[in-house]
Amino acid sequence: MQLFAVLVALVLGLTLPRISGGATLDTRVVTQLLVGLAAALIPFMGVVFSLLFLVVQFGATNWTPRLNLFRDNPIVWRSFAYLTGVIVWSATAALVTSSRDEVSVVVPITALLSVLAALTVFRALQMEAFRSIQLAPTIAAVVARGRVVIDALYQDRVDLESRPALSLPEVTGELRWSGHAGVLRQIDLPTLVATATRIDGIIELTVPVGSIVSECGVVALVRGSNAAVEADDVLPALDLDLERTFDQDPRFAFQLLVDIALRALSPAVNDQTTALHAIDAIESLLAPLATRRLDIGHIMSATGELRVVLPVSDWDAYLQLAIDDIARSGRHNPRIISRLIVLVDNLSDVALPARLTVLESWRQQISEMASPGPE
Repeated sequence: MQLFAVLVALVLGLTLPRISGGATLDTRVVTQLLVGLAAALIPFMGVVFSLLFLVVQFGATNWTPRLNLFRDNPIVWRSFAYLTGVIVWSATAALVTSSRDEVSVVVPITALLSVLAALTVFRALQMEAFRSIQLAPTIAAVVARGRVVIDALYQDRVDLESRPALSLPEVTGELRWSGHAGVLRQIDLPTLVATATRIDGIIELTVPVGSIVSECGVVALVRGSNAAVEADDVLPALDLDLERTFDQDPRFAFQLLVDIALRALSPAVNDQTTALHAIDAIESLLAPLATRRLDIGHIMSATGELRVVLPVSDWDAYLQLAIDDIARSGRHNPRIISRLIVLVDNLSDVALPARLTVLESWRQQISEMASPGPE
């Protein structure tokens, strides 16, 4: 985007000063205006984005270092691209106008409008930065991103527990990751299905999205096929990077909310209200999962044959992630324990009958974790 903004700015800087006709101004005045505009925006950008780095640091310190919503917000990079474009346009236009006797009033008017637009962009960026350091908007953003992923992955609502597990053929080969270790962020399912169809077998991934893929570790098993499978046919379908993202990882939103709650419950912070707010958000993400079909790890081909098997979380795994750490950290806090019990009770009112046993087990565990005072 930055490169596109620079190219557009160069084109405008080379063409606008050459407009003829209509009212004109003295070249020296316009050139001074353009040079001054470019010179003023450079330190302005430095100050603005230095302050934004502090906002990112605040979020990492007060919420969780894995929360990168503001850093990855499109407005951050779009505003940088726009301000860079204004600087390039001003400098280019100043060079072009310096070789002319008179310049159309279109050039200074454009400069004025670009400054007003820059102030508007700065205001929007500032408000987004303020929202990112406030608790309620931050948690709401995490819930919204998490809900999008949940609704995309778990689309089917069911009245009964899902189908029984399928029997898989024998393992005929294994594939190991050949690059550096990293976090599995996304999976290219069409590529995996096409590869499995070509070899008339099943490709089973061993690492779920959001987990670390170790260097030289086994990432996939080939089942029921005697055809040779090259690593280059499967490994490019796995997108690894340094950090987790929301894209195909429904557990990431839960992890962020748990991190916020645990930091709030730490002795150094001791902010019960923030922890309760995080638990409210966790319940809002667990509620839709309580009635959704969660066994989405069996991917069929267009002809209805099983081709890809993915490791996915079941109902108990989501409850483990959402409840266990918070319950252990807040076991001496009656408000936290009471809220977790309410969370389990609320889920029991809407969950599938087959999932009530797990919820009752968690209710009992939470009650047993509570103690009247510190050990």
